[in-house]
Parts: sequence; structure tokens; C-alpha cells
Amino acid sequence: MLIDRYRRFVSIHDANGVLLWDEYVTMPEGGRAVRSQQRATLETLAQKQITDSEIEELLDTVDEDQLTDAEAANVREIRREYEQATGVPTSIKEDLSELTSEAHPAWNEAKNTDDFSVFAPYLRKIVEKKRDYAIAVDPDTDPYETLVGEFVPQLDFDTVERTILGVKNELLPLLEEIHRSDVSLNTNAVHGDYDEKEQFAAGRDLLDLIGFDWDRGRLDTFDQPGTFGFPSDARVCTWTDRSLYQTLYTTAHEAGHGLYAQGLPEEKYGTPLGQDRGTLVHESQAALWENRVFAHRTFWDTFLPTLKERFPDIDAPAQEAYESVNYVRERNPVWVEADELTGQIHVLLRFEIERDLINGNINVEEVPAVWNEKTEEYFGVRPDTVAKGCLQDIHWVQGNIGYFPTYTLGNALAAQFTAALERELGDIGDLIRDDEIDRILEWTQEHIHRHGRRYTTPTLIRRVTGESLSADDFIDYTTRKYSKLYDL
Repeated sequence: MLIDRYRRFVSIHDANGVLLWDEYVTMPEGGRAVRSQQRATLETLAQKQITDSEIEELLDTVDEDQLTDAEAANVREIRREYEQATGVPTSIKEDLSELTSEAHPAWNEAKNTDDFSVFAPYLRKIVEKKRDYAIAVDPDTDPYETLVGEFVPQLDFDTVERTILGVKNELLPLLEEIHRSDVSLNTNAVHGDYDEKEQFAAGRDLLDLIGFDWDRGRLDTFDQPGTFGFPSDARVCTWTDRSLYQTLYTTAHEAGHGLYAQGLPEEKYGTPLGQDRGTLVHESQAALWENRVFAHRTFWDTFLPTLKERFPDIDAPAQEAYESVNYVRERNPVWVEADELTGQIHVLLRFEIERDLINGNINVEEVPAVWNEKTEEYFGVRPDTVAKGCLQDIHWVQGNIGYFPTYTLGNALAAQFTAALERELGDIGDLIRDDEIDRILEWTQEHIHRHGRRYTTPTLIRRVTGESLSADDFIDYTTRKYSKLYDL
């Protein structure tokens, strides 16, 4: 049976994901070499499952006229994945799996010693392999467009570029206005450095409030936050060695990913209908909970009393806590310390550089200089170390070239989803104030999560919002919010 074969592929793929989580979170350093082999072996087994000729034979025997809509969606998605998998030689995928595992310690060393040359050979190989991968998938398409397409399936690159440039063209002038504003906001209310165990506990408080299911998920710490999981096992990683604010907003972002994983239909696990729609929709869920709930003014009326119980020296009122969460961080080269406005400019910088890398317009050795020049252009400051510059992100280490645009696209889509939610349920701030955060989660589960991959990305967006992906709602929301904050 086609579905049975696909279920085996998903099980092996997800087992490999559990090993990767373990490698990052709990594995002793001495296990790295063997783990690289283990993950490469599972990658090979997974690829054998999805590229087996029996899959093609089973697909060819399907009478699509006799299928239900759900069955047709399963077949469509399995066919798409099979065609992608068979289009790329297994050797390229195996090489990437092993290479990205080996690259991680080199990346750490390069950051710790402020020496880009330690990581450069690995990045060069990753870029070359990802270029080979893209050409194997579609030799007639721009390689970078192909790589972005891996994370935004079925969405055309013109829409991607139009949305990102739309955000850029509106936010840069808005940031200039904010820079000229003489309004002074409280920037320190929840930015203290506290005991890491207490910050971790505050992260758990946050997850409790928004409805995270602890029977089907967990929270851990790692030096690069991230989330892995499926309906019965969503693993959220945050950090606690930064300020309290950074712990909380990172936890809120990653919790959005975790809630999406938990909201997928568990009874359909192992089939496309039980899998997430892709990175774009995933990032929209993270952005919704981070920026539209956690960063909402009303949320701080609700959450601040709990926070003050853990940290009694926080004496700011809710308005000032809200200000300290949302103030614009100017002249900061570090993305994870950015706000939702400057964060999009950080994405733009990465989008421009990795596109030039893949397309051969710059070489790996030029990356630090180009990165610093663009940082100065957009933020008015140059990073003083590679750890605060071109090596601050883990994405390239993991081979995820083409992922960065999904953050801005996800914010745009989160704004569209929120607008649709508010048309149905009313103002999101009123829901938070009335202790009805659960209705926000239920709405996302009903309209987005439970469908898995039943609909293509553009179709899902249109079904939920009534329109195609656009930056308009995000621009409208941020303009209103920050004009009020800074009295523009």
C-alpha cells in the first residue's frame, strides 16, 4: 500500500530528527562522530523508502477519479515528495547530512575564537552541495529560487520577493521616523538577568498560559533555540543564558512551532494529512504567538503578575513592561536581540547574502566583509566579532540555505491570519483580557493545524484569509502599533 510505504519513510525521518535533537540537547561531546554516522545511515534508509520504485508503481496505479478529496491530497503530496527525492542523487543528501553534522563544532570554534577561517571550509562545501542539490531538483530554475521553494512549497518566487521587498520599502521609512521620534520608552522593565532556573520556570509559566500540552511536549535549553516534533512529541528548545526578555520572547516564538506540531491530527500521523504544511506556515504560527499574543499590550496585564511572583524586583506597570518588549532596538547587529521591525531587516540582509552566495556573485571568503558592510548600511553599526556578524545564526550550519525569507513571509502571513481571526472572534486583545487565549489556539487548530497538507500553501492561505500572501496586513499592523508607541 502506498500509505504504508510512506508511513515507514516518515517514521525513519522523524527518528532521525529525534537523534538530531538529542545531539544538540543531551548527547555527550564524545558521541559526535558516531552520531554523524547514525544520522547519515537513517537518512539513507529514509531516502530508500521514498525513492523506491514501488512508490512510483503504486502512484501509477492510482485511479484519481475514485479518490476522496483527502485521499487525493495524500497522493498529490506523496507524488510531489517522491519526485523531489528521486530528482536528487542520494549521494548529495548523504554528503549534506554528514557535512552539516561535522560543521557544527567548527562553527562553535570559529565563533569562540573569532576566526571565520575555521568554519569557512565547511561553509564552502555546504554552499557547493546545496547548489548541486538545487540544480538536481530543477536545472532550469535559479538555484536560490529552488532552495527557497523547498521551504515555501507551491509558492512562486515572485510572491516571495514581492512580499519581502514590500516589507523593506515600508519599514525602512518607518524606522527612520522612529529614529527621529523624541518619545522615550522604558527599555529595561523585563530585561534583567536572573537565575537561569527561574527564567526557565518563567518560560514554563508562559507555555502554561498559552495552552501547551505537557503530555505531548517538553521544554529544554540549547544555545540555538529551535523546535522539533510531531503531534505526540513536540520538543521546544529555548535559552536561559540571556536576559529574561530574550528567554520569554524566544520561548513564545518556539512555542508557536510546538503548538502547531501538537495541533496536527495525531490519528493521521505518518501521512501527508498528519504533517505540517511547511516552513512558511510554521513560521506564521511562531510569529502569531510571539508578536501578536506575547507582545500584545493586553498580554502584559495578564502575564505580568505571574512574572512578578517569580521576580519580585520587577516593579514596572504593565504599560512599561509592554514598552520594554516592543521598543525598537536601533544600531544592533545581533538578530536575536532585534524587535519585530528591525528583525525583518536582518532577514533582508541574510536573504541578499545567501542568494549571492548560491548564485556565485560572492565567494565564502568575502562573507564577513559583505556582511559587515550591509550591517553598517542597514543598522549604522559594524559587528565587532564574527559571532555578532556572519556566524550568529545556525541555519547555514544545518544546510538550511533559503530558510531566512520564511521569517518575514511568516510575519506577513501571521498578520493575515490574525486579521481573519479577528473578523471572526473579535479583537485579539479582548480575547486575552477576557482569559480566552484558548479560543485563539482553538481557532488556529480548526482553520490551519488540523488540515495538515490537505491543501497547497496558496490554497490554505486563501481559504483562511480570503486572499493570497501579501505584506499589506503586516505593514498596516506595524504602522499602527509603532506610530502609537512613538507618537508618530
